[in-house]
Amino acid sequence: ENCQEKHEKEEKMTSVNAMRFDEYSGMCVCDEARSWNDENGRLLTAEKMRLITSEEVMKATGAAVIMGKTGTSTLGNEYLETTKDRLDAHFQKMVKEQGSPLKKFMTVKEMAHFLFHNLCDVKREHIDHTLRARYGFTSNDFVAGFYKNDAGEKIEIKDKTVIDNVHKIMTWEGMCPDSRSIFLNAQIVAGYEPKEGFRIFKSSLIAPHCEAVHEIFTCDGSGVDSTDFAFTAFANTRSIAERRGKIDRVEGLVNLLEALNMANTSSAGCDGYLKIQYINGREKNPLDRCKEIHDHRSVLALEIVKGALHGFVPWQKTYDLVEGLIYEGRDFLEVNDEMKRAATNLKGLMDMLR
Repeated sequence: ENCQEKHEKEEKMTSVNAMRFDEYSGMCVCDEARSWNDENGRLLTAEKMRLITSEEVMKATGAAVIMGKTGTSTLGNEYLETTKDRLDAHFQKMVKEQGSPLKKFMTVKEMAHFLFHNLCDVKREHIDHTLRARYGFTSNDFVAGFYKNDAGEKIEIKDKTVIDNVHKIMTWEGMCPDSRSIFLNAQIVAGYEPKEGFRIFKSSLIAPHCEAVHEIFTCDGSGVDSTDFAFTAFANTRSIAERRGKIDRVEGLVNLLEALNMANTSSAGCDGYLKIQYINGREKNPLDRCKEIHDHRSVLALEIVKGALHGFVPWQKTYDLVEGLIYEGRDFLEVNDEMKRAATNLKGLMDMLR
């Protein structure tokens, strides 16, 4: 089995998506499936998106920023944890330097680049673990051309085979399996900050970069082949003025659900409860600027959209029900009953859903 085949097997998971509605708001949606062995065993436990600005940061700066990840689940979880911890540590450092209230913290762009550098640091740590376990030296030793063994003796690194193998591990040349799990990771950073508004950034360790997303949407993961079609079709029907910052939040939400439904239907690695995270910078209380729904309500919202896609629920009713359920906090059972009453063929709807 070659490196390419192993790479493709490992990648079969995840649909992480983000959309910008206007300068104050946007939304992220993802699934929760992860694979965990060579037979593509699947668990519906992955937390692929998380609010990385702590309550203290949100109160002090008004920022609400989400990080989503795709790739190796275990390493992705470490990226999320260390990212949040290091962002908090940087915030505390700035408070100590500037005093409270802060005169300046970071924009979403600066956070995205700060987080990307953290990802590179974690990547370097894991590469060093691999090199140390296999050869007894780190990447710094490799660059220096020598290392010292336990006895303190200087040993030059000059074996051509070792040098070639280490180079492949450090750069993922040829999709080397020894560092596949380290490099096979990508991230989406999306959120609101008062100075620059709502922005989305995308970064990757596969082809290292961190860059702004200038379209109204971005998506990543194995479900991207499906979601790209749904998002592109949606964006193509919006005027320039709308794409610049006037996307209807209900229409945007429904399109996100439609795209995730396509990923769940056609991609083997996408499944489970979806997580919806809505960022709204217009909320006066900074702690209310991120609304997260990851329970029976998100499932019902997706089922309403599926009903519309199959012709069982009228589209206008779909928009009304999803808006009430996700944005207005309507009761779950009330919305569920109204969906059934609105169905053009209740038995057909239930057969399709259940």
